[in-house]
Amino acid sequence: MALIVGCDVCGKFVKTIPWEKRSEIHKLVVCSDCEKKEKALDSYIDKAKKKVEHQLNQIYESAKKELNEMIATLANENKKE
Repeated sequence: MALIVGCDVCGKFVKTIPWEKRSEIHKLVVCSDCEKKEKALDSYIDKAKKKVEHQLNQIYESAKKELNEMIATLANENKKE
């Protein structure tokens, strides 16, 4: 007798194993299609994170520059008084 092992994500057939070895399955079983999708999703998320981090850095630098300009303007106004 054999145990049919399906993908824990989509349920698709992955392999069969002897019934006696059924207790040896301790990790998730993932088919190659779901594995590819997971890698593609991870790659997309990494790219999105990098893009957002870049945009946040630009916003931070712009705000920092604007704040420094305001401080300089206020300092110049205080010197005139």
